[in-house]
Amino acid sequence: RLFKGPEDCSINKYIIKDQFTSIDMYAFSYCNKIKKIKIPDQVYEIKKKAFIGCSSLTKIKLPINLKTIEESSLESCEKIKILKIPPKVTNIPNSLCKNCISLQKIILPLNLEIIGIMGFQNCTSLNEIKIPNKVIQIQSRAFKNCKSLSAIKLGKRITDIGEYTFSGCESLISIVLPFKLIKISSNLFSNCKNLQEVTIKKNIKSISSDAFDGCDNLQKIILQKGISKDFRSYIEKIFKELEIVISDI
Repeated sequence: RLFKGPEDCSINKYIIKDQFTSIDMYAFSYCNKIKKIKIPDQVYEIKKKAFIGCSSLTKIKLPINLKTIEESSLESCEKIKILKIPPKVTNIPNSLCKNCISLQKIILPLNLEIIGIMGFQNCTSLNEIKIPNKVIQIQSRAFKNCKSLSAIKLGKRITDIGEYTFSGCESLISIVLPFKLIKISSNLFSNCKNLQEVTIKKNIKSISSDAFDGCDNLQKIILQKGISKDFRSYIEKIFKELEIVISDI
């Protein structure tokens, strides 16, 4: 049964009744006085922009049986600090938590496979992220302008990271790129002003010339032993002022 939204958007707490299994698009959109929402565990679907602009919402527990959450569902929920994505969700949609400026911690499910475009863009309070090992793709701008993000652990199976994904992550100091990644995309780390060290695994085949634009403190590139001679020569050419190290990592 589809929940279409509250009759009164001026209250500060709302409990969705147990008979509902799906939350409609725009159900709580811009209900900017609601602070807490309780969702029953049998809800398996949250449609697009269901909670967009709930600027006073401080806490939301996503239901354990949730399988699908659509684009911009929690966009601009400016006061949420912690978010746990339930275990059956395999796809973070586009702009899920875009502009959630107070979000400090995200717990991603182990079965997650894709993180969508701008999924967590402008989450300026987010300080660390651990990408599960089943993730194969992080789409463009997913973590752009996460200015407090200082620790990123990337999953082992990632083959594609889109352009601008970590652009503007000003607190990031070092990054280890995943083994299966084959391309360093355009502006991937642009304007990461405090980035000092990058570790590149041997499967990388290409790197965009602007991938590290504005990384004024970049000092060291670590290349995995076995990387192709041509690519090593290219790295040494474009990063000729940096320390280049070959390692058994």
